Amino acid sequence: DALCAAVQRCPAELLLVTNEVGDGVVPETAMGRAFRDLQGWANQRLAAVCDEVVLCVCGQPLTVKPCAR
Repeated sequence: DALCAAVQRCPAELLLVTNEVGDGVVPETAMGRAFRDLQGWANQRLAAVCDEVVLCVCGQPLTVKPCAR
């Protein structure tokens, strides 16, 4: 919540980089699965407050949420 609020308040242009952990093998441990789930939820929350979201796959940028400017 605090990070999302800070992103929304920031007057500067931000570039956030995060990992996508939900497209791979299901982690063997409960802790690994919890990390995967929390990372996914954090990514979704951040994406919701960002103006633009780009996913890079094999070095190719795929616009998931285009900038509305």
